[in-house]
Amino acid sequence: MEDYRSRLRRIQAPLRLRAEASLRATFLSAMRVSDAIPRTPPGLRDEWFLLVLLAARFAAGFALAARTFLNPDEAFHYWLSVQPSLRLVYQASLTSAHPPLFIFFLYFWRLLGHSELVLRLPSLLAGIGFAWVSFKWLERVADRKTASLTLILLLFSPSLIVLSAEVRQYAGLLLFMAGSIYFFDRAIAEASHSMMSASGAALLLALLSHYSALLFALAMGIYGLARLYPLRKQGSLVGLWIGIQMVCIAICIYLFLPHIALLREQRMPQDIADTWLRASIFHPGEESLLFFFGRQTLRLFRYLFGQPAVGPVGLVFFVCGVVALIRRKVALAGRPTPLHLSALLVMPLIINLALSSVYPYGGTRHNSFLALFVMPAVCFGLSSLRTASRRTLPTLVIAVLAVSNLSPSPGGPYIRPEDQQKKLMSQTMSFLRSSASPGATIFTDYQGALVLGYYLCNARVVRAEPSPEPFPRFECGSYTVVTTEAYRWAFDAKDFPAQVGQMTAEYHLGPESELWLFQTGWGIMSDRAWPRTLASLGCSQPARFGGDIRVCRIGIGEPASPTR
Repeated sequence: MEDYRSRLRRIQAPLRLRAEASLRATFLSAMRVSDAIPRTPPGLRDEWFLLVLLAARFAAGFALAARTFLNPDEAFHYWLSVQPSLRLVYQASLTSAHPPLFIFFLYFWRLLGHSELVLRLPSLLAGIGFAWVSFKWLERVADRKTASLTLILLLFSPSLIVLSAEVRQYAGLLLFMAGSIYFFDRAIAEASHSMMSASGAALLLALLSHYSALLFALAMGIYGLARLYPLRKQGSLVGLWIGIQMVCIAICIYLFLPHIALLREQRMPQDIADTWLRASIFHPGEESLLFFFGRQTLRLFRYLFGQPAVGPVGLVFFVCGVVALIRRKVALAGRPTPLHLSALLVMPLIINLALSSVYPYGGTRHNSFLALFVMPAVCFGLSSLRTASRRTLPTLVIAVLAVSNLSPSPGGPYIRPEDQQKKLMSQTMSFLRSSASPGATIFTDYQGALVLGYYLCNARVVRAEPSPEPFPRFECGSYTVVTTEAYRWAFDAKDFPAQVGQMTAEYHLGPESELWLFQTGWGIMSDRAWPRTLASLGCSQPARFGGDIRVCRIGIGEPASPTR
């Protein structure tokens, strides 16, 4: 038996050696083949990652722009652009609280179509362009890591996604601001007159887009002086910059001062400051400036990050980022010094606070321009953390922003996307057409009339200019629409019965007349007095479509039957 086992081992030994040799050869051959396969360089992988981010952001903004109906402000901008001539477009733009560039643009753009998606597409593209230009700027003046983190924040901030999916000036404003900074720093690094001219053009476009650009221009002026001082011997470049500032100042004096004076004459700034923007305006004597600054800064970060729990964390990293930037010792040639860059990121907040008695500071879209400065500072703070992997921070930031986008709570006036679905507005219009008899009167406030004109009447049912009538009346197909004046943006539950009485008396509407209420816009469901007010007018069960649309039939002189 032992001899048999010995002979078997002698036979197996060569076979085992040949098998091991064969496996070794196969393994080495596979390694050589693997080495021959082209590998994706780390830089190329990063570029693909950035492209995926941009595509995801476009998809998110496209979906929001396509599935939501126009809010009153969007409809307001659209109706301002629906004029027979550019002269009338300019005159209509004077009734808004913004410079005229965006309304001029809409005058031409709406020729391509006036669906919600078509009207919102330029803002969607501008919002993505803003994030990308900001990324390229930070890549130039800071580092790739900070630039990439900033790109993620600017692309997926819940509030910035919403603004870029609306017919508003803000996305274009942010793009022009980012372009102005980017081209300016390139002009300094390359001693380029063409880059300086491009920076000036972008600054002028920003000023013509929104009045918050005045605060940006002041910050950029101080930053420009600091950056150009070492180059003061390059007279032509400095002279070009000074000339650009003079042109911008002249444009502001020629266009803005008369417009602002007109708005003040109409008491629009005062009315806004006394109503829904009251918390964002500093009122000396009512509270300390320090308390106002602390409260409103927290609201600002909550607005930008979309969550009350995430906002304070962002504020902490903002402070850490500014401190980390100041502590940097060396600046590369052609780049701003750490002190210059940290001052640029903090200065707009300080300027906004200093002017907070005339311009709002806090958690509303009017301060969205601060995202260009807040987000990079936050990312400087994040970049100072020591992490185990180069992908850890981006993954964490994306996860936090995903949570903020899934359950946004930015504070301030806000319409949830689920309450702004187009199908809800379609259901509302179908309900009105089937329930309101031909010849019925629809009573709505100014913000409701802007939307009603777009979706029911296919015509403007508000006046751009002030009207002598307290309740202007318009034809809307087979219906009559009666609205409030522009300064009465929304109905107030306490005053509504009196307004109904005044309106019906003016137009001689009696119990035999059919009167309907239409409401949509910000805060229409938040006032708890409305159910009691409507019940007193014969509408105990108003028809609601989501959380932002209300329709009911109200009685004139006697209670009407409840709304179906």
